[in-house]
Amino acid sequence: MVTPHIKEGKVKYVEDIAEGIESAPGALVGLFSGRNVGKQLIMSQPKNRRDDTRLIPPRQ
Repeated sequence: MVTPHIKEGKVKYVEDIAEGIESAPGALVGLFSGRNVGKQLIMSQPKNRRDDTRLIPPRQ
């Protein structure tokens, strides 16, 4: 089982984070060409943005 190894910190993972939606195409190319290591993520919003704010207002 993997769970005990995760709890003991024996299993490590790497996140390859591309910042901004404008970097998404390059991140996708890197994903398929083997340039990235680990999980490819794209951060599309700033970290300091409040979670309860919406980009698109709700419909009336």
